[in-house]
Amino acid sequence: MWNQGCRPIIFVCHSLGGIVCKQALVLAHEDDRRYGQVLNAVIGVAFLGTPHGGSSIADTASVFATIINTFTATASAGIRYRTARSDLLDHLGSDSKSLQTLVMAARNRLQHVSVVSFFEVNPIAPLSSLIVDQKSATLGIPNEESIPLNEDHRTICRYAGATQSYKLVANALRRMATASAVPKTEPQSPVTQSSIRLKLNDPVYDCFTPAPSLVKTKKT
Repeated sequence: MWNQGCRPIIFVCHSLGGIVCKQALVLAHEDDRRYGQVLNAVIGVAFLGTPHGGSSIADTASVFATIINTFTATASAGIRYRTARSDLLDHLGSDSKSLQTLVMAARNRLQHVSVVSFFEVNPIAPLSSLIVDQKSATLGIPNEESIPLNEDHRTICRYAGATQSYKLVANALRRMATASAVPKTEPQSPVTQSSIRLKLNDPVYDCFTPAPSLVKTKKT
């Protein structure tokens, strides 16, 4: 039983948010006396297009800066644009030693939680290459589940409704939420078309419902 105030936690991270999450978990493990309760509560992490291995696209910093500035906080007066820090984006190349070091540290700390890594299969126009390909979007740990989504780097985390991608993500989150607490020791099976169909046919894909405040009611 979970103690009051220590509910199970599943982190859902898009793009660079996954880098931030990994760094936070690594730092928390270095001070488990302070963050031990939080670490014990973490049961899963879902990565959506996280560039664990960086990106080989030319001018990577410019590409990610554009994406970051697209997903901005919306203030009451409208959309507020913020400029991404170029010094941080400079570390996102495919040969980044900073990312490689973080991946190695995170692998050791994610072996006992459920990990699902979603990767895009469509490039963002006018680019002809993927911003984050499958190799970069996966950590390569035994307990990791890797799932392709028919989306680009922006739409991989934004769905208009109960689309195929929505169902795959929703099902994965439900599996993590209901999974046994026993650590996984066997590697995940390779992703195949049949396995994707099984995930889509999971009847729990509708586990997420709109908040009451967002549901429109018809006037009579």
